[in-house]
Amino acid sequence: MPSINSANPGHDSFMAMAIAAMQRTALEERSGEPFGAVVVRNNELIAVAGNTAKLKHY
Repeated sequence: MPSINSANPGHDSFMAMAIAAMQRTALEERSGEPFGAVVVRNNELIAVAGNTAKLKHY
């Protein structure tokens, strides 16, 4: 069975973007729990975000 990375060569770079979003929001901005996400469609980046719940609701 092929790995996810071999099926989608951009996977690692998109994961790195999600990790960077998590680091920026959770560690630098102190926004709460460490969550980061990217939305990708047809290997095209649609959105990048990290957790902002604490920033917006406290």
